[in-house]
Amino acid sequence: MKVFEVLQKRPTRKGLIPIVQLPRSATLSVASLQKNFLGSGYQADVFKHPKHGQTVIKLIHIPDDVVVVEGAVWYVNAVLKNPNNPFLPRIHKAKIYEVGGQGMDREMANLTDDGHQNDYNAILFVETEMLLPLDHPKLAHSGDEMLEAVGITKEKLVPLMRMNPAQMHRHAKFVEGLSTAALLGHISNDKFLKVADITTNPELSKAIHIMHEVVTSHASASFDLHDDNFMVRITSVGPQLVLNDPIV
Repeated sequence: MKVFEVLQKRPTRKGLIPIVQLPRSATLSVASLQKNFLGSGYQADVFKHPKHGQTVIKLIHIPDDVVVVEGAVWYVNAVLKNPNNPFLPRIHKAKIYEVGGQGMDREMANLTDDGHQNDYNAILFVETEMLLPLDHPKLAHSGDEMLEAVGITKEKLVPLMRMNPAQMHRHAKFVEGLSTAALLGHISNDKFLKVADITTNPELSKAIHIMHEVVTSHASASFDLHDDNFMVRITSVGPQLVLNDPIV
């Protein structure tokens, strides 16, 4: 059974996301999407939409493993609840497909060698806007410059890091070599909300509050911030930073 053949099944929901219960004998194949493959992360495989050029399809795998969390589901749910925040991606569709009683294999061969990544109870299927990475040649400004434009600088972030002064002294060169976006990934969870006070952009402040609420409200969610979690939407008034999958 292909992904697009199960869209009509009657779902239950997890937050705003419908859940489609597949029969035990069902398989969920991405063979038809393989030629449009764009890349993979720890939980997600990303493909160009076969019909809509400015849309991508994300298959976010929810492993059959209690130590792997479900934060991506709660992140997508939070984005669906806040469709007008410009710092969050525009999600067109989201559904969870579950197979009762058995796991599903991840078909991307480059990510099936690691034992804990092979079996999944569910896949979160997301259609979302296509965004550009920070290092895309179309972008005239670096990620650090774009973050600085909204008031976020390395100098303001360093005091929030998960390091005491002695550690900071020992790792000064390491910190100096980090981008501003990467530095955000080293901020203590209990201090992350302070980033909302640092930024000069009220909509980014709201987005940070939304993400913080996800992490503090769900035990199965944690921050996973690095350069790749900041992407860019091209608009008529210039590039727009977007927080992309910052939670696992």
